[in-house]
Amino acid sequence: MKLDIPSELQDEFKRLMKSVHPENRKNLDFQTTTLIYLSLGGEKLARCHIKISQMDFPDKSSLFEYAPIVEPVTDTAVGESQSDNNE
Repeated sequence: MKLDIPSELQDEFKRLMKSVHPENRKNLDFQTTTLIYLSLGGEKLARCHIKISQMDFPDKSSLFEYAPIVEPVTDTAVGESQSDNNE
């Protein structure tokens, strides 16, 4: 399948594809995504997409250094107060 590139974006698209890893140059999904970024946000946004695609991310990444502490939740009925439970 051939990618349909608008004539006004062809020069910029060719210039961008020169900076892409060789394994992504022939990838139609990558080219389509790059073309979408180029048409919606311009060359700067498309370059950001290419730069991020070339970054290495660790396989195991986490938001927290330690597991969060989970406290049990007690369900109290409406109208009951803590003093009613203590009696």
